Amino acid sequence: MNLDLHAKSPLQRVRLFLKLYSLPVFVAIFGIATYCMAYEKAHELKTQETLKTLKPQINIAQVQAPIDPVLEVKNQDLGEYFVEASVLNVRSQASIQSKINAKLHRSDSVKVLALEGEWAQLENGWVLLKYLSRV
Repeated sequence: MNLDLHAKSPLQRVRLFLKLYSLPVFVAIFGIATYCMAYEKAHELKTQETLKTLKPQINIAQVQAPIDPVLEVKNQDLGEYFVEASVLNVRSQASIQSKINAKLHRSDSVKVLALEGEWAQLENGWVLLKYLSRV
């Protein structure tokens, strides 16, 4: 075995390196590959186990569809209210995306004509009921 430690050309240096370190390099590459395969398998098993535990919860969540709150309007819920917010937007429809018709200020008195969910209908539009209080 010719191990010239003072090789001159780059090709000779590469050959010398491969002669000296071929087994350790092979062992390192094999070890890394084995670790990656074991990690991948462990991750796959963990994912399958997680899916098994989540599957019943997912089915339950799909069965329970969101239900819009239905509010029974009683005559006692309608009538005079005071504005509690410093400024309250009166909107054209019962939606925060709809156009603002007017603005009310704290302590203004308003008459609620109808209720729809969390919205109260006034003569000139809709306001959020949570910003109103009974007289």
